Amino acid sequence: MIAGYFQKLRLFNRNVWLCLVSWTVLGFAYFGIYLVLFNLFLLRLGYGYEFVGLVNGVGMIAFAIFSLPAGILGKRWGPRRMMIAGMGLMTVGFGILPFAEFVPVAWQEGWFLWTWSLVSLSAPLFTVNSAPFMMGATSPEERNHAFSLQGALFSLAGFAGSLVAGFLPDLFSVNLALPSYHPAPFRYSLFLAGASLIIGMLTILATREVNLEQEQESVSKIAGPIPLALIGMMGFVALLRMTGESAPNIFFNVYLDTELHASTALIGSLVAICRLIAGVAALSMPLFVTRWGKERVIGWGMLGVALSILPLALIPHWGAAEIGFIGVMTLSAIVFAAFFVYGQELVSPGWQAIMSGIIATGGGVGGSFIVIFGSHIITAYGYDSFFLTTAILTTAGGLLFLGYFHKPRGELARGSAPVTAD
Repeated sequence: MIAGYFQKLRLFNRNVWLCLVSWTVLGFAYFGIYLVLFNLFLLRLGYGYEFVGLVNGVGMIAFAIFSLPAGILGKRWGPRRMMIAGMGLMTVGFGILPFAEFVPVAWQEGWFLWTWSLVSLSAPLFTVNSAPFMMGATSPEERNHAFSLQGALFSLAGFAGSLVAGFLPDLFSVNLALPSYHPAPFRYSLFLAGASLIIGMLTILATREVNLEQEQESVSKIAGPIPLALIGMMGFVALLRMTGESAPNIFFNVYLDTELHASTALIGSLVAICRLIAGVAALSMPLFVTRWGKERVIGWGMLGVALSILPLALIPHWGAAEIGFIGVMTLSAIVFAAFFVYGQELVSPGWQAIMSGIIATGGGVGGSFIVIFGSHIITAYGYDSFFLTTAILTTAGGLLFLGYFHKPRGELARGSAPVTAD
């Protein structure tokens, strides 16, 4: 089985490997360093839960708003061009965001909101268009493995970035003779994260155009008019799915810092361990799909995410929080890869960019909702109520997916229900 897995990897062409490298760099910078340190940087500058939630939520709203246009632009101009534009603009956004500390105090909040929005508007150009790009660069034989490796490398790079993030502020603190609560060490750490994206930009520039209209043996191709029912349902499930993934992803570090009083080094190490386990687990997606099919992997995976949130809600200890966070991120990594492949296979190549855009839009809306309103729930009722709310929403999404995507293949063509796709 392992030998067969690696045989699939040898089928990857140059475009696939370059795209995977760019995702790895993004995982290191954003999923690793930024997700550990950005919120802590805001806290060190004196901001509270509401502003942390507002900045992250506005970013997710920007991501959601621009995800569908990103897919349309990719359909018009080609996914590769949009990926280059997205990575370039993200590099600029990550690079200028930490300068907020130097602008007049009256402009500081606006600087954070606008620069984070720039990053979030740019991200869909890359992430949304990478799905059809990868579909065009792979054949059905190795496609599941390509998407699972993408999710694995993203998480493993996040492991490396989180580990680095846990020690960078202390390193800068010592060398600058500053206390650990000073914002400067966090600022310089974020500068390094932004600079690393230059590598991702150069990698995408080295790719070549792909033929999106090549023959693809999708499990289910729908020709003709846009399948609104399928795309809409996938978008709504993505909305509910991302509530369970975004809540711990955004607030895990804040929860450990403010409620459990964990050190930055411990937070970085805990996040790094989680990313490592999630990255390894993501590689198993094709094996699970072969055994149970994509519908069961996605639906039951979402229910598993909801169950994993419970330790965060019910046990106020960093060990329980870590166990829950590992469960959430590990299952999310598997579901993420399966969900994107499933959505792409539901439609013909001409609608894949739109499907990718709607899924990203739904995820952005769900994430922004839970982050913005969740910050107010935390302030008013505490973290237990916040995490329980996300568990309920994620459970609803998993049950909805399992209930909708189980009907016979013939009904899919009428847009009323989907198929079983292995």
